[in-house]
Amino acid sequence: RNFSGLMNDASYSLARLWISTFRDYFSQSVLDFILGNQKASDVFRTIIDLRSREPDYALQLSRTREAAVEASTAIVVHDGECVLLACIVHTPMALNTLKVRETADAVMVLTDGAVYICSYDYQLEKVSRFQRIELESIYTVQHGAYITDTLAPHSLDQARNHGVMLYFTTNETQSDIKVELPDQSAKGAIASAPTEDLSSKVEGSISAQTTADPRDPAEGRSVSPAVVAAATPVKSFVACKLASEVQVVMQSVASSSGTGAPVSLMRLGALEGQSPELLAECVCSAIQSAKSRAGQVDASQFIVESPIISAVTAKQSISLVDKVSNRLYKALWV
Repeated sequence: RNFSGLMNDASYSLARLWISTFRDYFSQSVLDFILGNQKASDVFRTIIDLRSREPDYALQLSRTREAAVEASTAIVVHDGECVLLACIVHTPMALNTLKVRETADAVMVLTDGAVYICSYDYQLEKVSRFQRIELESIYTVQHGAYITDTLAPHSLDQARNHGVMLYFTTNETQSDIKVELPDQSAKGAIASAPTEDLSSKVEGSISAQTTADPRDPAEGRSVSPAVVAAATPVKSFVACKLASEVQVVMQSVASSSGTGAPVSLMRLGALEGQSPELLAECVCSAIQSAKSRAGQVDASQFIVESPIISAVTAKQSISLVDKVSNRLYKALWV
């Protein structure tokens, strides 16, 4: 034995200690569960949090989502608008729909003129579609528990499963509301050709409260039902669930070099470390502040704190197939 061999043995020991403590965290949790040192709920939480504990995974996901936010704001935000807040959400990308069947990321961008919800394709690195909601058309925002899965215990945690609902009005009929496809080559340009219909299965849809006269009082002629429907304001909502893992929150900051300098995006680390519950409150407050500066909001009735999908409602809406699969999944661990 010499000094070199001693140093090699020490490095191997440290490597084994690091792997067994951090890299092999899941295997150690399974052994503790078999020996009775952990409960099933602890193992479920380990499965969900395993990837977020890997520094490489968290760093890579953070950079990928940051690039998604920057690309989305550069493509969809209209010229002259200032980005007040941008974050990662999960949304069905459909009006009047609450059930999030896919967990694909989307980007919510709040500006001083509108709210954008962008579906981002990580493989193509571009915005596949987006919805623009005028800020003046939003009359109520709601934040609360948004439970979409009841399989794991962490899925019922209201602090980690929180969302935001935007209630707004539009002059288009529900079947005419469309998602815009962005022009990737020009900032703020919207392709006028193919669009995708947003109307789908309505779960708890809000009906219009106004009824129009089908006859024109001026000339006494019958008006087409399509014209009447197009002139009738339609109340709709869109739901967004805030990402609970590796959140990215950004805001536009003007350069101090001059008034004509370009505006860049800056990450808000103080909000990224907060829970989705607190971040949802910040999003609602930011929308309220933006409307208050324009004199378009009643502060006492604008923000509503109520569950979007409570745990009881989520359990009642589970299908028979999901119940059987959940029981089989739990039987494998218990």
